Amino acid sequence: SVAPTGFRLLPAESQVPRTTEGDRTIPAESPDGTGELAMFVPSGGVAVRVEADRRRREKENALAAMRDAYREAHELRIKAGEQADPYPLLNSLTAEILLQLLGKKGESAQTLKEKLAQAESAAMDRDRQNPNFWALVASVDSTLLRHLARGNLHDHVKELVDSYIAARKRDGSPKELLSVAEQLEFLSDPLVFVREPAKKKRLQSALAKIRQELVKSAQTSS
Repeated sequence: SVAPTGFRLLPAESQVPRTTEGDRTIPAESPDGTGELAMFVPSGGVAVRVEADRRRREKENALAAMRDAYREAHELRIKAGEQADPYPLLNSLTAEILLQLLGKKGESAQTLKEKLAQAESAAMDRDRQNPNFWALVASVDSTLLRHLARGNLHDHVKELVDSYIAARKRDGSPKELLSVAEQLEFLSDPLVFVREPAKKKRLQSALAKIRQELVKSAQTSS
């Protein structure tokens, strides 16, 4: 038999196969039904890729669960005839956009555009009814997600930084601005799994710049 690429096939007749330090062996029934065991030992590079794939699947599953839970919360609210809450809508859209950046198929660009506009409108309505920092931030978040989905976030760093800082100056505190910066770390975390290196670098760099500027502003104004 031929061992899979990147794996070393240990002798099937070895009942207690020898492994080098650090190797992990996985026994498998032999295909001829003899009961003999073939051992596949991942080499270093393959082991790293296997672990990366496992972490990627975990992240995708967590994002899918997040998207579905917040989408359901949003839809239940609308079905009940209540005013749209930007919080569950934005969270479901955040997860959806991140999943698409990781290569998963999802809602169309037009649908995302419409839902982001709905979230921004809901945030602005809430801010008009009860002006507060988090309602104003939700409208900025909608803009950030729009540019994240389009892949042009790097072109709007200053605009977004200025908008977040304006929200802090109007109603917020340095501590609340730091909370926004921390939330941006959540957005950045899954981007390590974006397959296109150039796109990944642009998005990560843009989020890092926004986060750094918000932290700097919070520290200098505290």
